[in-house]
Amino acid sequence: MMKPRLVLCSDVQLPPDHPLREGRHVVRLDTLNPDSNTHLRIENLADAFKQHLEPRMIDLLELATYIYTADCEASRELAWMDDKSTEPWSREFHIVMPVRHLNFWKREDVQQSLASALNFLSSDRFTFDFVQLQPKRPVDGYLQFTPVDETPFHQIDRVTMFSGGLDSLAGAVESASKGERLVLVSHRPASQTNKRQVELAKQLKERFKVPILHIPVWVNKSGFDRESTQRTRSFLFAALGVAAASVLQAGGVRFYENGVCSLNWPLADEVKRSRAARTTHPEALQRMQQFFRLATEKVDFAIDNPFIFKTKTEIVSTLGKYGAGDLIVSSCSCTHTMFQPKTQWHCGRCGQCIDRRIAILAAGMEEYDTEDDYVTNVFTGKRTSNYDHNIAANYARYASELHRMTEQDIAVAYNLELTRAARCFPNAGGTAQRFLDMQKRHGAAVCGVLSDQVGKHQDAFISGNLDKASLLAMIGRGEHLESRSTDGTVTTSESFNTNYIFRKAGLNWTILYQTAEIQSLPELHGMAYIHYLLKQPHQPIRVDKLYHAVHGATSDIEHDLVTAELIPDSDGEQLTSIDISKPIDDDEQSLSQYREWLRGIEEEEAQAKRNKNSVELAEIQRRKTDLTKLISSEFGIGGTRRSLTDQYKKARQTVSKAINTAKDQIRRVNRPLAEHFDDTITTGTDCRYSPQSNITWNT
Repeated sequence: MMKPRLVLCSDVQLPPDHPLREGRHVVRLDTLNPDSNTHLRIENLADAFKQHLEPRMIDLLELATYIYTADCEASRELAWMDDKSTEPWSREFHIVMPVRHLNFWKREDVQQSLASALNFLSSDRFTFDFVQLQPKRPVDGYLQFTPVDETPFHQIDRVTMFSGGLDSLAGAVESASKGERLVLVSHRPASQTNKRQVELAKQLKERFKVPILHIPVWVNKSGFDRESTQRTRSFLFAALGVAAASVLQAGGVRFYENGVCSLNWPLADEVKRSRAARTTHPEALQRMQQFFRLATEKVDFAIDNPFIFKTKTEIVSTLGKYGAGDLIVSSCSCTHTMFQPKTQWHCGRCGQCIDRRIAILAAGMEEYDTEDDYVTNVFTGKRTSNYDHNIAANYARYASELHRMTEQDIAVAYNLELTRAARCFPNAGGTAQRFLDMQKRHGAAVCGVLSDQVGKHQDAFISGNLDKASLLAMIGRGEHLESRSTDGTVTTSESFNTNYIFRKAGLNWTILYQTAEIQSLPELHGMAYIHYLLKQPHQPIRVDKLYHAVHGATSDIEHDLVTAELIPDSDGEQLTSIDISKPIDDDEQSLSQYREWLRGIEEEEAQAKRNKNSVELAEIQRRKTDLTKLISSEFGIGGTRRSLTDQYKKARQTVSKAINTAKDQIRRVNRPLAEHFDDTITTGTDCRYSPQSNITWNT
């Protein structure tokens, strides 16, 4: 396991025997020394920036740069399990940094809000020690000015984050078409990327009459390329926008990202946690907004994403709507830009290239995006690595599942992700429905394009001239209906040699009963209970053992059944404040922990009231109500813990209800199997699967 990181910034010194050094790997970072391993340069901002960039904003930019560089230095890959799909740990960073505005950075609410945003973005743990900067570091080293037009950008509504991709381009075009002044801030990690961003910004200035200012910011690192996920990059990007907004007295920072990408629901089990980017996820923006409101001292400072309910196809259509389709050719969506030839900007293999090409075709804008711009043809090109192969197969599978599933099926399969995103909006129920509608539109658009491409290349299918490693060939073999992991492990219909299948496939369950067609159903606890019973036919399984088999061998029934359902943590998973993986036999100890937890929530409530954050306050008060109910239900008025009999009663009710719900889902697609389970599965204190004939299930 990788050692926790102690990140010493800006030449800060700690003695060799300092307690913080114990058990930590030391990483030194600096931005201004001649041999710096971290680089930060801010270009193309008016002289007012140099005069009015507050010390706190300089601290923020340095801190965000150090966080990003430390993230790149500590590779996750060494900690992934052998199957390359399970991440059993999170990295830990303790950052020590001298700052100019020490009183602000030492505030507890500031550090908590900062850590909250970073922890959600990266699935890592960040802690901080800030000390006074001595002597003062110069500012000039960060500022390299080039002439800019004298245009009125002060007090604009939003500073726009501009990556040069289709989404940010469409956002800029839409804003400019409405007559809005534009300040475009770009992260410039490499000269090739910068050249494309600058060229696209130039075309926008020539196309529209509104004032447009482009601010490319150079932030990169030397020698730190070990970690590819770089989940803290979005915090760095946002910090650049906030610094510009603070100078221009703007109302906030605006990201433009389609909703499917922002929500980033996992295509497979292998892309959860740190492998699932949360760059513009609603909760990520909300947490960053809370922190940046503290940094700017503006209670109404906003970080938003107007495209959160739009698909990629709809965003491309926006460019056509405003007559800017010809700008598509100057945009770049590929994640492998540093490795592409100068004449071709897209690899054609990464998920972003697939998404781009399909969206452009679905929007009828093919004339503005030629196949020659892709090194590998998205549909017919050869995919040489397992990773590229699985990216394509999982992309097509996800879209086909969305297209096939009902809205209710999607809501069940992605309940956690849907709830987490919707709770960031005032009307959670209505928001969830809009997210479901969007996902269905995305699935339909993708499947429509794939169907058209199959028809377009039918001669190649028939003649056998289609490359077997291409996306269309995968679809022809039905591989987009399989679950593929990043190490190449495949669960396919060809793997099954019986007429009885009930097994997990990615996020779904694959079932087959006798001669019916293979079906895929969303993840449900009841499916897991049934799966366990099928593996031990005729054996009575005590309900607590069945529950523990699904939820963890040391799970405490009462805690899991009540606590985990009522009060998810900030990441929507099981609570970390109280260890519910171990039973607590001491009533007084358990009650004391609950009360301490309640006091923590009340402190959060008070802070939210001080910040006048109504959205956060509503969520905190909901959690407080749930915890209060939990304490009352478990300990009662007299403070006596509920009896073991009550716990088993709760377990029986929960397991029975879950199995019945799963059977109802099965009944919708395979009635004979549901009726078979009606006749053969019994629940109660003991649960059992008792078929009348010998059935060998492929589990």
